[in-house]
Amino acid sequence: MHLNEENHKEAENALKDVLYMFVDAIVQSGDFSELELGKFDPFSFLEVEGSSGKTIFLTGGECDLLMKGAAVALLSLIADVYFDDECHAVSEKDKAENGIMPSFITSKGQLKLPEHYGYLIEIYDVYKSKKFIMDPYIEKAFDAAFSNEIEFYSAMREVLENVIKTCFTTLSRFKS
Repeated sequence: MHLNEENHKEAENALKDVLYMFVDAIVQSGDFSELELGKFDPFSFLEVEGSSGKTIFLTGGECDLLMKGAAVALLSLIADVYFDDECHAVSEKDKAENGIMPSFITSKGQLKLPEHYGYLIEIYDVYKSKKFIMDPYIEKAFDAAFSNEIEFYSAMREVLENVIKTCFTTLSRFKS
């Protein structure tokens, strides 16, 4: 998104949603399923330019936070698939062999999903295109999300420690 007079308020509101989502992730101790995403569309904020000509709507740090927040929101939606699949699996063995995500992974994104998982294909396409700026911890989480559930949860904990908590540490250092 290239910020301008018409959409900068949407970006500012999305930034508030991202901060609230990050607080929710900390409260949930790194469980990224069912995070409170707010009203922002994460697909719209995977790429953000904070200025339009001579006008600066958001600083570089705020744009970076928005992009990382958009990526974390997508990771949360993936975690929801794993969580929901886990709840509906007959057994761990059934989940590992026949669950939605393992089937999606082995189909290389071609699986016809239930309607409520339709966003998973869009997330997979975004992941495969690598068309947005990534933090190494977020990138590792995306890699694991579409390959190994255990590694995914481990990578999400690293995102919590090294992206989300670092965000708040950085914000606490700002002086007014």
